[in-house]
Amino acid sequence: MEGAYDVKQVCMWLAAVALMLAGCAAPPAGGGAQGYPPDFAMIFTVEHDAAEAEAGADPLARPAQHLVLPDRTLRVALGPGATHDYYPQVTARLTPAQMRELYRLVRAGELLEPVDESVELEPGVVPGVDPGALRYRLSITVHGYRREYVTTPEQRPGAVLVLQRLVALRGGR
Repeated sequence: MEGAYDVKQVCMWLAAVALMLAGCAAPPAGGGAQGYPPDFAMIFTVEHDAAEAEAGADPLARPAQHLVLPDRTLRVALGPGATHDYYPQVTARLTPAQMRELYRLVRAGELLEPVDESVELEPGVVPGVDPGALRYRLSITVHGYRREYVTTPEQRPGAVLVLQRLVALRGGR
């Protein structure tokens, strides 16, 4: 029959197009018109059992949760109740420039790069690190892509720079 297509050929063609459109699993490098993706969001939780016991704990080691939301809201919780699933009060409204800076730090620190998924971990466990030691739990969303993992300052030095900026944005406490 003239003009008819074989169903198998059409399915293979559609699959090839879908693969080309899907591209790589990593998020696109560019930001939105404002210099960061419109869905850029981050949860950065600092877990450190020993830090609360110390008077005047280092703000970079203090248990804390930072939520950066696409509407440029920064929400922060400090202390032992600052877990990854807590929803803290609004701390600040970030400017577009502050959002761009955070996004730039996330990209420069390679915090969206894949982590070794061959290792099955219990939640909050980092291989070779004492469970009470300083660790970071991150959940970062960019272009509909979410990367979640637990790491340490030694494993992901770029995370320290992001945390330093978040501490400054929360007022340094």
